[in-house]
Amino acid sequence: AAGDGGGMGAYLRACGPSGLNDAWAFIGAHTSVLAPPLVPEVLLHLAHEAIPIWEKTEEELGAIGLPPPFWAFAWAGGQALARHVLDHPELVRGKSVIDLAAGSGLVAIAAMKAGAASVLAADIDAFALAALSANAALNGVAVAPTAEDLLQAPPPPMTQGGFGLSLPQAPEIDFSQFGPIEAKALSRIQKLSGANLHRNWVTIPHITQHDEADITELEEFRKIQVEEAKKQGIRFTILCFLLKAVVVALRQQPEFNASLGHKFKDPMHYVVSAARQGYDGRVIMNADPLLKAVQRLGESLYEHQTPDGYALDMAAWASPGQMTARFDIAQAMGGPMPALLQADDASAAAPRKESMPSLNTAFFQTAIAPRLSANTRAALAGAHTPKEWNGIWLAAPEFMMR
Repeated sequence: AAGDGGGMGAYLRACGPSGLNDAWAFIGAHTSVLAPPLVPEVLLHLAHEAIPIWEKTEEELGAIGLPPPFWAFAWAGGQALARHVLDHPELVRGKSVIDLAAGSGLVAIAAMKAGAASVLAADIDAFALAALSANAALNGVAVAPTAEDLLQAPPPPMTQGGFGLSLPQAPEIDFSQFGPIEAKALSRIQKLSGANLHRNWVTIPHITQHDEADITELEEFRKIQVEEAKKQGIRFTILCFLLKAVVVALRQQPEFNASLGHKFKDPMHYVVSAARQGYDGRVIMNADPLLKAVQRLGESLYEHQTPDGYALDMAAWASPGQMTARFDIAQAMGGPMPALLQADDASAAAPRKESMPSLNTAFFQTAIAPRLSANTRAALAGAHTPKEWNGIWLAAPEFMMR
């Protein structure tokens, strides 16, 4: 039951004033005082294995089907957030903080250590409340626990005034899925303008703005094309011309088509983006060649233990051996790969012949080539065959970035 800890809350109430002490005794008997790997300055009562303490919890309460004892573990997400708070104390210093679904209280404790004025730690698991209280005492900080289900409570009042609002973060988009990208340093005025424009966009009410343009000749041309378009089942509206105008404007003024971010592709991003270059719009029936390429580059699926997973920075994937392997894969994927388009079925017929992937397109020459370095353009110009050209492009430094 939300709000009172369900069966655990009933258990503590049934025990009367000694309920909390009994919960502390249970926690002390089945956990050890340990420091999480990412937050060694915080001590917590933690379990070594999930199943035994889960079973002990059900035995203690005389119930089955209880949720896992989340309070007995320092989960990776909580460790990362606690580390971030401790490394950036200005985020919470002097502020009132709410730790929702607090569990062990790791983040709540980190916030108090970072200088928060107060922390409300909310969890509907009564054992979690006992654990976070014990953990707070272990670290010499005061945390206010509550069993209230804050998700069912009305939201707190919003700060009045646009400048007091908590601005939403812009979503991080992998723009390399739409094609190669280029990174350029922002000037000081661009950095300042970007932050303020985003703030104004989300805090100031906007109204529709109109500009006038004479489209008489354009509309006459559109009407001439309408009947032919209808025969093909196409609605030929003014929107077609508006989109064309936007594309032309973005090509002429690339600053309006820019976004922050410049990352080196890890093997998965690299292989998938290479496949998209040659086979975009076609159904990949057999992903085995792609999976083998990713495995050769050292990022096999499901083979890196949690909590951190594979590294996604340039230092992890830019070694000489990695670059050599990528060059070999670029050469292979730059040529026909009929196996990608054939179902992985031993009884199927031999793979049909496929034409060479066409990467050197008119779009590439108009939208991408002008942004390439002089060395990359020279290397592409020196290619003797389409396959060699494709391989050079897929191995180019610009293609390695996303």
